Amino acid sequence: MIGVALRRLAPVLAGIWLSLVIPGSTALAASGTLPWVRALVAPRNETVLSSQILGRIAKLSLRPGDSFRQGETLFALDCRLYQAQWGRAKSELNRAQRTLEMQKRLEDLGSGSRYDRTQANAAVERAGAELTQMSLTLEMCVVTAPFDGRVVERKAQPQQVIAPGQPVLEIYETKNFDIQLLVPSQWLSWLSRGRRFSVHVEETGGDYDAEVMEIGARIDPASQSVKVFGRFEDTPESILAGMSGTASFPEPSIVKSPGDDVARPPWSTDPGVARPVWRIERQVRK
Repeated sequence: MIGVALRRLAPVLAGIWLSLVIPGSTALAASGTLPWVRALVAPRNETVLSSQILGRIAKLSLRPGDSFRQGETLFALDCRLYQAQWGRAKSELNRAQRTLEMQKRLEDLGSGSRYDRTQANAAVERAGAELTQMSLTLEMCVVTAPFDGRVVERKAQPQQVIAPGQPVLEIYETKNFDIQLLVPSQWLSWLSRGRRFSVHVEETGGDYDAEVMEIGARIDPASQSVKVFGRFEDTPESILAGMSGTASFPEPSIVKSPGDDVARPPWSTDPGVARPVWRIERQVRK
């Protein structure tokens, strides 16, 4: 009997507690949701740039925090050796082409053989492939920015000899940020793409308009939560990756579905933070 009484009083006590710490939350206590959740600002695109070839870093002037534009040179290698190899490949291609032309004329005059012409043609193709390989290698000597962004960390230093695949710069895009939220799965009854919300960023103290872009494909059954990704309607220049705050949604009209006594997280532990804490609540059948 005592256990039944406590189970019936749990929603009432939770509502009283919420009304004390969060004004206006009593109406949402029965549904186990809050009008705001924690928000994390994350770059939509981030990567670690590395070298694809062996070489010495000849140019690397960017430091952590520096900004750059798409197409700007981020770092460059000393490729004089590869340039010399490209020149040799070019010379070999020219020689093979001259040999092929000579074999064609000899064959036209009846003095050459088809075998010699075939061999000369194969030499041209082989030399052309080597020249293409060296041209691609030279393109790898200069690494340009794939987007507008900022430098997070410099993992190598100028004049350092680096191996293929060795990290050099960690960067992220500054034009597009994701707002990552972890919301109660019950919100899926009214939350959808395109829904607008407000984000308060603690580091800047500002409030910004945002909208939902994507909803996660999996619900965590333990916490009954789902990931939601939003974006700023107008990205502020002061926003940096890693900033955090709270996201608040206009209070929806939530329709309760019939059910029995169930254990579920009310997402109501701390003021201003939605986080699951398991308790027993009764759903009223309609």
